[in-house]
Amino acid sequence: MRKTRMFSKIAAMMLVAVMACCMVASAYGEYKSSTTSLYGNCEYLAHSTLYVDGGNQFRAGATVRTANGSYVGSGAISLMATLINASNGSVLAQTGEIPLPSRNYFHMVTTDPYWTTTSVAGLGWARVDGSQLMRLRETNASAYLRSANMAKQVSTLAESMLTEDGTYPVNTAGETYGSVLLADMVGEDPDLISATNQKGVDGYIRVTDVPTINPAVSTAAVQMIPLYDMNGNVIGSFELDIPEVDSTNTPNF
Repeated sequence: MRKTRMFSKIAAMMLVAVMACCMVASAYGEYKSSTTSLYGNCEYLAHSTLYVDGGNQFRAGATVRTANGSYVGSGAISLMATLINASNGSVLAQTGEIPLPSRNYFHMVTTDPYWTTTSVAGLGWARVDGSQLMRLRETNASAYLRSANMAKQVSTLAESMLTEDGTYPVNTAGETYGSVLLADMVGEDPDLISATNQKGVDGYIRVTDVPTINPAVSTAAVQMIPLYDMNGNVIGSFELDIPEVDSTNTPNF
């Protein structure tokens, strides 16, 4: 009887250990958005990425590669990555615009790790062969399609942030403002994008303020862009992440 009880205890302990390992393993992941085709001198395939680095630590990323695997010259691709609070639609972390450092067929950029207990989404931006900077589709922990929870959050954001006709509100200077998570719903990006800076101050940033950072030059210096109120008045600053750049490992599309 004692042996049976002892075996049961050991079995129970092993089960708990296995469950704990599974829980830890599930805290890590890589989630990709649906692929966007971009066209310049050739066809490019691009997507946003959200990395879960364990617990409540996240990174947003952007990845582009040529569709046929052909190599392109340095600077042919430029990327930015944005981490967004899915609950209120504000940007939490943002990289500068990073050009492809050397001849290759793909390019990847990620933000610094960011710790938060709120639900988040990863959003990438891409520029190919001198095109305009293009926003890619965001991704969350469900990948490809929005999770039911995020879809609900976006719907709630739309109700509170958009006008009755489903557009972004306009400030006194004629500029639109709001969350970039609503851009697909509205059909355009806002001029002023909702953001929360590192001091917890809510405001807005402009994509046009984000500088191009040459990865061949040290990026150790802190890069700042203005933080605005809804009318475009500067109320503070927003610190850009020092991006992680990878153009050496083959992406898994």
